[in-house]
Amino acid sequence: MAAVEGNRAENGVGMTREAAESAGGFGLLLVRSQVEQLRGTFAHESAHPGTRFLINVPLESH
Repeated sequence: MAAVEGNRAENGVGMTREAAESAGGFGLLLVRSQVEQLRGTFAHESAHPGTRFLINVPLESH
């Protein structure tokens, strides 16, 4: 199935999944919610240094 994929990375101090989910902001929560509404996936990978976010949204044919 065709999909749109997004990959965004940075080389900062990194961020654990727990920190990303409890940071107190709405940014990542909103992105995850919107991607899931489109039946897509949102993944978070953390390394030292850096953090990477992966988004995959399937294209539906009508």
